[in-house]
Amino acid sequence: VKNGSVLDIPGSAEISHSLFSQGFTSSLTAFFATHPPLKKRIKRILPGWDGQFKTAIAPPPAPERVNKEVETKERMSRAQAGMMAAGAAILSSEKVMTEVGRPTEKHLAGARTFLNKLPEDLKNTIHSPYGAQAIIFILVLDRDKNERAKQLDYLGSAAKPGIMREVSQHYRSIKDLGTDRRLPLIDLALPALRQLSISQYHDFRKILTGLITADKKVSFFEWTLQKLVIHHLDNAFAGTNNRKHKEPTIKRAKEAGTIMVSLFVNTMKQKALTRREVFAEALKEISWIDEELLESSDFSLTDLDAALVDLSALKPRYKKMLLKACAAVVMADKQVTPRETELLRAVSAGLDCPMPPIIR
Repeated sequence: VKNGSVLDIPGSAEISHSLFSQGFTSSLTAFFATHPPLKKRIKRILPGWDGQFKTAIAPPPAPERVNKEVETKERMSRAQAGMMAAGAAILSSEKVMTEVGRPTEKHLAGARTFLNKLPEDLKNTIHSPYGAQAIIFILVLDRDKNERAKQLDYLGSAAKPGIMREVSQHYRSIKDLGTDRRLPLIDLALPALRQLSISQYHDFRKILTGLITADKKVSFFEWTLQKLVIHHLDNAFAGTNNRKHKEPTIKRAKEAGTIMVSLFVNTMKQKALTRREVFAEALKEISWIDEELLESSDFSLTDLDAALVDLSALKPRYKKMLLKACAAVVMADKQVTPRETELLRAVSAGLDCPMPPIIR
């Protein structure tokens, strides 16, 4: 109760004399009170009291104590925020890992939504083998006019006339879609590309490689597209890439894993986090790589290709650790960019652990 408590039991009156205040209530409380009212008791002690109860004001704490309390609260807040951020990153990477090889209805619904937003002519094109090839070729055409002219000259001499017509017709509409639409286009093109004959696929593969290497360099996106498209189709066409790679030695697996995680750390641009902090998050997920972050200059795309080949021969539990470490890097700032998604899915494809689109 507001001004104290009472005993609600039989016989409470008999023991009320031992209480500090009135311990029971009844209609005759005022007559049988064991203690006089507080005001009367104070008056007896201080006859000059004015009868007013004043709120006591605590003295201000010493400055040193205030500073220590503020410092402690701030330190606890930072620690709590850090733990929450780390926990969220692990949960997010764990969620991504559960989707490996398991597209859900959400992924299918996302694909349908994207498909419905495409221009009608492009929607029809992406379902035909010729059109699907043209779309992949368009995605690797250089933005530089001179470099693109070289690629188109090569394409005109190597590809079927029907493919060239599709490229000319859809180049502008595909380039205007934006970088976040590249992966969905690749996903939609793959089923039609699987309809190619083995000889047609060999031609497609050769042309795609020629377009990518026409300028004597391979861009980051071109590397990821190769891993997504070529690796997927190589596995689809019997006899094209059915070699079983030998499981790497412990030393080689460690080197390859360090290269791959370092690639993610050096490539991803995380807000408000240093590369060392992001690498530390990755190391929480994987125990068998070096604890020293490699610089981008320490490895090439050729090294990445070799690393991915070796890592693809690992046992599933080690692949899972590696992908969780890579996902932890991607999720470190709680934002997923198209570039991050492309890399994560390309590496998972290279490890024979296909990952559906990340649902944001």
